[in-house]
Amino acid sequence: MARRISVVSHATSVIEGLNQIVRAHGALMWGVSYCKPPALYEHATISLMTFDSSGIGGHAVFLRDANGKPYDPCARR
Repeated sequence: MARRISVVSHATSVIEGLNQIVRAHGALMWGVSYCKPPALYEHATISLMTFDSSGIGGHAVFLRDANGKPYDPCARR
């Protein structure tokens, strides 16, 4: 995961952008998991992983409540 890469992208979608990143790296894969059903973007976590199972991941979206306060829809309440 410490390998630095550079990608110049004209990707038209998130999937194309993620594919360009893993191609440039050469030993990386990406995945999406959902913290709860249904499979909505606000429940998604995008991860980048090497084939030895090290990697990073994070939520794609944080929402705001009726008062404008940000919250993580996947956090346990």
